[in-house]
Amino acid sequence: MSALTEALKRFEHWLWNNHPKRANSLPSGLTSEEINYMAQSLPFSLSEEIKELYQWSNGCSTGLVTLSIYCDEIIGFMP
Repeated sequence: MSALTEALKRFEHWLWNNHPKRANSLPSGLTSEEINYMAQSLPFSLSEEIKELYQWSNGCSTGLVTLSIYCDEIIGFMP
């Protein structure tokens, strides 16, 4: 498991414990095939980290979410 996957799992655990409604609003991740299909028209290649991020979750289904509201809590969560 990569460091990014481990961090995302920790973040998701924190989110479920501290903001379950926000955690519930995160859509499922994309498959590798979906990511590759969507990325084929881009003039650059996606890094493995970006692909990994979109496999974890495909953004936010409730509109723009700013993480700034969680900054103090997230800083305490980070290793």
